[in-house]
Formats: sequence, structure tokens, C-alpha cells
Amino acid sequence: MISLDNEHKLLKLIEQIQLRQEQLERLIRLRVELADRQWFSTDEVAKLVDRRPFTVREWCRKKRMLARKRETGRGNQPDWQISACEVQHFRDHGLRPEVDQSHA
Repeated sequence: MISLDNEHKLLKLIEQIQLRQEQLERLIRLRVELADRQWFSTDEVAKLVDRRPFTVREWCRKKRMLARKRETGRGNQPDWQISACEVQHFRDHGLRPEVDQSHA
């Protein structure tokens, strides 16, 4: 018979394993996406890195993630386009350092 203390520890361990499994599944999805694509929208990158699209757009705007603008035919503002290499860089190294916007 398992004591309550051991049962609690076991449940915590299972929870940690499930969290790690979710992280690994996200990494696998990212690898598959990167293998098939050269460019991504901010919405796609947001899904790949588990962030909101607004956050990814801000990273692009602040040059924390290198991206280029592409014409979409919608509205006045072109959308950001992020290379697969940049997504891989983010995965391996995180965001690029902040750039002093007053001198950029």
C-alpha cells in the first residue's frame, strides 16, 4: 500500500513528466515545421514558440527577432516574415539582445 506522502510525490513526478512531454512534443513540431518551411508569419511563430502573436510582432519591431516586412495586400501595414533560420536561432539561443532604439 502506498502512503499518502508517497502518493503525493508520485503525482508530482507524473505532473513533471507530462509537462516535459508537452515541451518535447512542441520541439518535435518545431523541427518538423522548420524542415518543411523557409519563412513564417508572426502567427505561425507564436504557435511554434508558445507565445502570443503580439509578442512576436514586438520582438520583430524591437529587432529581438530578425524579420522582414512582406506585402500582403491587406491594409496599410505589411506583415512581418520570419525565416526558419531565425526561428531556429530563437530555439537554440533565445531572443537577440535588446537594441537601443534611440540610436537605431
